[in-house]
Amino acid sequence: MPRGRESHDGRGMKVIVHAGFHKTGTTSLQQGLRANDKLLAPHAALYYGARLQPVLHRGRHFGFLPGPKRLAGFRRDLRVLLDKMPDAERIVLTREAFSGAMVGETRADGVRITSYGDTAVILARALAEGIAARFPGSEIVFLYTTRDTEGYIASAWKHLLRLRRMTEDYQAFAATVSPHLDLDQEVARLTAALAPHRVVVRSLSEIAASPEGPASAVFDLLDLPRDLRNRITPAPAARRSQSDTLSAWLLEANRTIADDAELHRAKVAALAEAGLGMD
Repeated sequence: MPRGRESHDGRGMKVIVHAGFHKTGTTSLQQGLRANDKLLAPHAALYYGARLQPVLHRGRHFGFLPGPKRLAGFRRDLRVLLDKMPDAERIVLTREAFSGAMVGETRADGVRITSYGDTAVILARALAEGIAARFPGSEIVFLYTTRDTEGYIASAWKHLLRLRRMTEDYQAFAATVSPHLDLDQEVARLTAALAPHRVVVRSLSEIAASPEGPASAVFDLLDLPRDLRNRITPAPAARRSQSDTLSAWLLEANRTIADDAELHRAKVAALAEAGLGMD
């Protein structure tokens, strides 16, 4: 154990790690936790967004450039986060980048990411090891939210039209990803790699249909009293996708506006008109 680091007897604790995947209602799930933060405070410590500093972006950085140096950075900053956590019977960490970078993104070496593969497994094991060291004896539960492959690819393509200079149409983009991406297989690999820790899998179609929204996937694991569960406030869906018409405009803009700053301004304006942001 690193010098100066203290462990805590974690017996009786449950640590829930929602570690992915992208494009599966993760932002809406986190917004649902945020909307009920005060209500849940006596029962669970919730870590999302900036509360995950300094490890917040480390998983995504590792996904863009996997290697020992960035993995060491992930482990180090995870330790910093865990060390400053007060004791709690229930702890939730939710961050889709705990599986790496989004499928469809381009790595630092110019290769397109077409699956989570080893990246998600390596990061999940690092999370499990770090939590077990900090809270020995705690129950560690991994939660993965999934969706159908075609829906994932379509959502990723639309997101990349906004975020990057994506110049491929959907058919061309999907042809590079679909032969490699299978979220069921990803989950099976993670389940085997994380044994004996429990892995829970919930589909977007299932949790989005819940009156509580995607955050119900976490609420179900928190062992909440029924009267408190009845007071949960649903959060509106977050990060809406753009229309097909706007997607076509973004694709054309990415192809034809050569100046990066001009392209950015044009996309921001078009998305704002539709009530959307760049992310």
